[in-house]
Order: sequence, then structure tokens, then C-alpha cells
Amino acid sequence: MEQSLSTKKRIGTHDGAFHMDEVLGCALLTRYTSEYAGAEIIRTRDKSILDTLDIVIDVGGQYIPEKNRLDHHQREFTETWSSLYPTVKLSSAGLVYKHFGHEILANALQRLYQDRIKPIEASISITVPDFSDKNTVNLIFERLYKNLFLVVDAIDNGVEAYPKDTKPLYKNSTGLEARVGRCNPPWFDENPDYYKCFSEAMKIAEDEFLCQLYNIAFIWLPSKKIVEKAVEDRLNFHPSGAMIFLDTSCPWKDHLYDIERELALPEQHLKYVIYTDRVSKTYRIQCVSDEKSTFTSRLPLHKKWRGVPVQELRTISGIADIVFVHATGFIGGAASLESVKKMGELTLNDPESQ
Repeated sequence: MEQSLSTKKRIGTHDGAFHMDEVLGCALLTRYTSEYAGAEIIRTRDKSILDTLDIVIDVGGQYIPEKNRLDHHQREFTETWSSLYPTVKLSSAGLVYKHFGHEILANALQRLYQDRIKPIEASISITVPDFSDKNTVNLIFERLYKNLFLVVDAIDNGVEAYPKDTKPLYKNSTGLEARVGRCNPPWFDENPDYYKCFSEAMKIAEDEFLCQLYNIAFIWLPSKKIVEKAVEDRLNFHPSGAMIFLDTSCPWKDHLYDIERELALPEQHLKYVIYTDRVSKTYRIQCVSDEKSTFTSRLPLHKKWRGVPVQELRTISGIADIVFVHATGFIGGAASLESVKKMGELTLNDPESQ
């Protein structure tokens, strides 16, 4: 058995090469639960040792929540998060989140607020969500599963993100799986310190968890009201109803698709989102992408403008303060609000714009 990490209560997981699911699970238990804060981590497959530990994850061949046995490798294991994800069984990270998630969430949100929001709260324009509201917490809880734990569960259980007969054009080697995997000792290390490597991996997993949670709770969630208001005011902004104006630049893509469904808008009705660029103080018009394809715009800006130098662009568009149009037509800019609105209008009304 390998040397252990700390003291107090003891968490068991398997020895040898580690993966992101048990690394994330151990990080969350030791950092964001009162019962296992600072717990000692024992990495072994020895059943006689595992049986003496307070909680065991990702090893042991048992799923008995009331006894804190959270393995998912046994043949009879069929647990999923919900009916929304019927083909993705839970990994050890998903099991930790399922059974300890609300405590983890409450403690992590408090830490994020104290460390990142409170010091700047007086100078920012967002309204901090009410984390005592059950609906708000449940929304964050489910969103965090979708954004982080679903990915961990799917990868650990070998569930492909796309049809198996589709050959990817590239491999993403920057995700959490790869970053945690790189923490394993190198193959040529004759005397690897797995506990040191595991500890480093936990820091990476915890940081990913905090980044995901911070983005959902303090960036994504507060921006929804801004996007809702813009969609509600769309006909006042432009008679086509196909353009919206965000009076505050904020994340809008995911909200837009949800709001379209909530309002039962015609399919792909919204084409452009207009907002102020915070750095240049000029205006941007960005095409709404197809929900199923990040890089496919519903209606790219006029084909004659795409990638054209600014002076020529101003001549062919007839817009004096136009600044640029991307070569793919997914985004463009101008110095004034009226001009970016004109860019959308000309593209919408020209049947040969594509």
C-alpha cells in the first residue's frame, strides 16, 4: 500500500494510475464537506483495508450509499443522474456530487463569494443571486452537473460525445481528463510518489470545479435577466424582431436558446445580437449560431463584406463608420449603434446576401 496524505477521517480510492473522476471526488470531499475536511486519502485495492475506511470511492465493487461505499464498476451498477441522461452512468465524481452535492455547493459558493465577489461588490453592476432560494440553488446544481460532472461521468464510462462512425478532425488535449492524466508519474520514474502527484491533480480538479461554479453562479445566472429583457424588447429595437440589443454586454448564447423555447418563438427566428464592446466602446453585431453547431451561423453577415479591408468595406456597404466583418461573417462592428443595426438590416433584406 502506498504512503498516505493526511490525518483525520479516511477516504479510500484505488492505487496505481489515477483518473479525473476519483481525483475530483476526493478533492470535493476533502475541501467542501464538513465530515471529510482534511481527510486522509488511502490509495489501495486491498479489501481488508478498504473495509476499515470511512468512505470508499471508485473501488471496492460496492454501491451502498448509506455505508458510504461509492463504486460504479460493478456489472449491476445502473445509476444515472436523471432521465435526461439515460445513457451516461455515474462515475465516482457523479456519485460524490449526487450524495454530497448540496453541501459541497453551499460551502463552495460561500467561499467564492468571500474570495472573489465581496472585495469588488461595491464596484460591480450585477445582482448577486440569492443562494438561500431553493429554485436558484437547484438551477445551479443541475447546471453544474450538465457542464462538469456529466462530462466526467461520460468520459469515465466510455460514452462518446458524437456518433462513433464520425471521425473527429482534432483531439482536445486541454480538457480536465488530459490535465489530470498528465499529473500521473512518468513511465520512466522508478520510484514514483503517487500521493504527491495525486495531490497536484486534486488541485487542478478543484480549480476546474471552482471555475465552472463561479461562471454559472456569478456570470451565467445573473446575465439571464439581461438577455430576457432584450428579447422582450426586440420588436421595439427593430421591427423584424430578428435582432436584439443587450444594454449590458454579457454571456447570452445559452440563455437565448432557452428563452426562444420558453417564448415558443419560431425556429431560428433570432438572427443577431448587438452589444457594446467594452474595450473599444464601439458596437458589435454577432450572429446567433445554430444551437447544434457552434460554428454555423443562422444568417452570417453579407457575403460581400466578409474579410474585406475597412476602406473598401465602407465603400461597398455604404456604411461610413463600419469597422470590420469577420471572414466567416459571424461577427462585425461599427462605431455607432445605428450602423450595426443597419448591417443586420441590409443582410436580412438582401436575398443575395448569402
